[in-house]
Amino acid sequence: MRLAPAAMLLLVGAGAMAATVTVSPGAPDAIAAAAQGLHPGDTLLLKSGTYAGNINLNLRGTAEKPITIKAAGDGPVMLEGRVETKAGWQPLPDQPEVYITNDAGPVAGMGLDLQDAAQGVEPLEPCRSLAEVAKCYQGFWFDAANQRLCIRLAGGAPPTGHTVSVLRDGYGLAISGENLRIEGLTIRRFAGQGIGLWQARNVTIAHCTVSHCGTVWSAGMQLGQSADVTIEDCVITRVRNGLIAQDADRTRLIHDTVFLTRAHGIYFVSGSGAVLQDSIVFAGGGSGSALYVGPPAATGLQADYNCFLDTGTRILINWMPLGLSCPTLADFQQALPDAMPHSFSADPLLVSTTPGREDFHLQPASPCRAKAADGGDMGARQ
Repeated sequence: MRLAPAAMLLLVGAGAMAATVTVSPGAPDAIAAAAQGLHPGDTLLLKSGTYAGNINLNLRGTAEKPITIKAAGDGPVMLEGRVETKAGWQPLPDQPEVYITNDAGPVAGMGLDLQDAAQGVEPLEPCRSLAEVAKCYQGFWFDAANQRLCIRLAGGAPPTGHTVSVLRDGYGLAISGENLRIEGLTIRRFAGQGIGLWQARNVTIAHCTVSHCGTVWSAGMQLGQSADVTIEDCVITRVRNGLIAQDADRTRLIHDTVFLTRAHGIYFVSGSGAVLQDSIVFAGGGSGSALYVGPPAATGLQADYNCFLDTGTRILINWMPLGLSCPTLADFQQALPDAMPHSFSADPLLVSTTPGREDFHLQPASPCRAKAADGGDMGARQ
């Protein structure tokens, strides 16, 4: 029998080869430390509470014995980044459109109205110098030598009227390896991706919620050089981009809800054999689209039985293999009548989209009920 660290409880059935390890919040590296000892077939149960992010996992299960990390079932499991609201902004005398305030760092990213924005996260772009900030449309620079933050908002406007937040942590969970299952986590408030998969194979992300991530150009979930990743029954909301998949083969998004992104909802950059089905996708910002498909990603793509909400964004679908930028689903279906015959555009009628009180269940009158490929409801099954 393997011995677990003192902070963990090891439960092994008589004669069983697989172990179940239970960990509680506390130490900053509680999850990473517990995961180091996992073997094929093992399960890591996370007790209810809030855990630190910036977690790197490199785990290898087998097809017959995957490694599972999931909520223990005793309440919400939160991976939450540190966020601080900044005040005391003063204009620079020689740069009146640049505002400064004291800050000791670290600074992973910055955003406006992070908690109560009507759309996805509105980021401030990172700059490399004070001169660059002064010329940017909307950005920030952390002056480490003088321990101060420098920002410029659109039009040089003062930051009054906005809640300016500093995100201290870069990402929630970064995963590599193979034959893994991540289930039941809530991840929020990170400058980069909530969940990132790099050189990962045969991974399932299920029943997870990612929000308020991606102030630096990234996504709620981001895949790179990966294959056979399934994302099912997940909610991605109030992020910069919902999902970005690059060099990712056979990515499957099934029964997901992507709601209110600042840029793209789903961005298939490259890879082949992707599936997008039974999902609700709403890109709420003006700088992206609900669905963006790059030319390499169109190979073998299966996308149907989805609800796209086509308000709040100038382009609903970018289909780059044919250079199509379609403002509505009707435009897309007219151009490619056989591509998505069972998809539609409508308000999904979610129970609540009020910031801080979201409920992504469907109202009884939702047009997404009984419209999935299997006759069930579209969107995340919670």
